[in-house]
Amino acid sequence: MQRSQPHGRSDAAVRARAVLLWADMWRYRSQRVSSRARSAISAVGNSAAMRQISSIIKHKGEDDVQMSLNGRRLANMWIDTWPCAPLKRAGHAIILLILGLPIAAQAAESPSPITPPGGTDLYQAVLPPESGLYGVVIAMPIGRNFHSYDAQGNQAPASMNAVYDSPTFAGALMYVYPFGVLGGRLMSSAAISAQHYSFKVGDGSHVDQSEGAWGNIYSDIFYWTRNVGLLGAEKGVVPLPYGLNVGAGFAMTIPTGTYDEAQALRGLPQPVEPVFSFVPNFAMTYITATNWLTPASSLQLSARAFFGFPTENKTTNYQNGDTYDVDFSVGERIGPVVAGLAGYYQAQYNDDVVNGITKSDSRYSYWGLGPVLEYDIPQYNMSMKAKFQQQFDVKNSLDMQILSFSVAIKF
Repeated sequence: MQRSQPHGRSDAAVRARAVLLWADMWRYRSQRVSSRARSAISAVGNSAAMRQISSIIKHKGEDDVQMSLNGRRLANMWIDTWPCAPLKRAGHAIILLILGLPIAAQAAESPSPITPPGGTDLYQAVLPPESGLYGVVIAMPIGRNFHSYDAQGNQAPASMNAVYDSPTFAGALMYVYPFGVLGGRLMSSAAISAQHYSFKVGDGSHVDQSEGAWGNIYSDIFYWTRNVGLLGAEKGVVPLPYGLNVGAGFAMTIPTGTYDEAQALRGLPQPVEPVFSFVPNFAMTYITATNWLTPASSLQLSARAFFGFPTENKTTNYQNGDTYDVDFSVGERIGPVVAGLAGYYQAQYNDDVVNGITKSDSRYSYWGLGPVLEYDIPQYNMSMKAKFQQQFDVKNSLDMQILSFSVAIKF
């Protein structure tokens, strides 16, 4: 079955960003600031990494924050009993100004992944040959880093180095529609992940945290592909859509994951944020027979670009910056086996904003690259894949290593 499958990086990256947040918090404490002060950090990060923090803001102690949160909830409940809608709106606005802003201004954020729970790699603009329902199971036993880096790409010293580990499991359903659209094919999908993540800063004596979490749902609302012609490609004996294939789609992340509002308002890192992200994306795949090994050999070149536009976190008044991701691959097919390299580049191209204030040095970027191996079992409508990727040229993030295994099958 020819289709790009997830490669296990997005959710691990989103959670890993919390490590850098905590690293800066430790540094703030090491400067002997009041024990009731906490650090809040301009957030950054993607679908596989988090970024070193750029600014620190003092805010209330945990008890003060919880009291303010409880007070805001009680006041809003009382305002909801008022009979006049305009007065209700005015009352809620006043309560937010009095009790909300001193807290919300401090929260640090995790960005929403803009790729499926792992991204994409081989045959990115090619859908399975048959319509119907497909399922994918992904296991990512390794999702870890060894070093963290600041906004200039400098490695953090050992005492401040943030180390993150997040074994992850994910599942997805995909439906390929039985009708054509504009000469192409159409599908929709939804995916969710769960992981147990842990992180520490330095030797772990100051920051050492471990817990499980659900990720937000990622859905391809629609994804359309079409073969537009050979354009110089040669046809091979394996039934593939030779030539140039193009794809275009619209995806979303839906806030269904683990999120603790009280902790977020204290500036503590969260595995996901209660925000939507809107993700238009575009792809191309070029396939040509090579015949230099066997008559069943062919070469595929693929790329898919994602552009993420997150909404504001209304709990904390925090707006993450917009991001983009380009997944790419080159692979040689020999019968049912495809072997090659898969990589990605991801970056944030504008700054985070909290309560209308732009956070400098909140952007991040990194590359990832590694081998990928796929084995198709057409008689069972099944495909299996293994992949390892290492991040490099990291800025405001972590040098993540990710090993993933996936199985896709038609029901």
